[in-house]
Amino acid sequence: MQLDATAQQMLRDIVPCPEYRSIISALGCVPPGPEVDEKEHYASHMRLKAALPLHAAVRAKANSVADVFIAMWSSESDGSTHADASEMRALCRATGHLVVTHLIAAGLINVA
Repeated sequence: MQLDATAQQMLRDIVPCPEYRSIISALGCVPPGPEVDEKEHYASHMRLKAALPLHAAVRAKANSVADVFIAMWSSESDGSTHADASEMRALCRATGHLVVTHLIAAGLINVA
């Protein structure tokens, strides 16, 4: 799997730090060398720290999005469901937070 620079940054931001190297290897990507890894790890923490003021708002909105997705996926004609509610909420929260984090990093959102 080939990940562009933005996808690599997002992967680093969403995967717990101790698991990053094994996850990126499992995806078939070459983990960065020690110096690059240290710089990317630090940059990830700075991106996440910059988004902290928006965390509660993003979490609330992402939970609402998750509720909509769950309702849509749970309305199969046979009554089956395709997602566990807690997993869907976690996925939506992580996605929402990640997108906002990268918009801040790109300078498209200014957090006072």
